[in-house]
Amino acid sequence: MSYNLLDKVDKVIVVANDIPKVIFNFPVWKDKVVVWNVPDVWGDDKRNVDKSIKAIQKKVDLLVRRLEDE
Repeated sequence: MSYNLLDKVDKVIVVANDIPKVIFNFPVWKDKVVVWNVPDVWGDDKRNVDKSIKAIQKKVDLLVRRLEDE
């Protein structure tokens, strides 16, 4: 994600753990960046992949409800 793009969006949802942390250091973007602490899944462990998918889905559902209430 470029800095110019970040200026144009309302929210950035960070799910991956490898996002440059520098984007969190700018006060102007503080309210735009939301970090969902969903563990990274490596390999073919279907159970862990399913758990991560369910965790992300719950967070998406909650976000959608919040946005609908605004």
